[in-house]
Amino acid sequence: SRIVYTDISRDGTMEGPNVQAYRTMGAALSTTKVTASGGVGAHKDLLRIQTLARYGVDSVIVGKALYENVFPCQQFWGWNQKDEIDLDTFSTAPLRDPSVLQ
Repeated sequence: SRIVYTDISRDGTMEGPNVQAYRTMGAALSTTKVTASGGVGAHKDLLRIQTLARYGVDSVIVGKALYENVFPCQQFWGWNQKDEIDLDTFSTAPLRDPSVLQ
């Protein structure tokens, strides 16, 4: 089973996810997986959510940050190969805030 937990106070804000709420919910559920939603505004937010895997939080919904082109998908997908790929030219869309990849 799965729950999609959307923190509506952060949804669309790109101010960061409510990591504590996802941790609390995940810890209370023994067999249900949690999809985090709300607040993601940078790749660092995704890395913070990834630390919640032991609580059953295994996926995330990213919306506005993609629409606003905060981190283009192509650049984010290439992040693990950053030493081999020129991230400045890998994407067809410029970053809105280049500091998000630092």
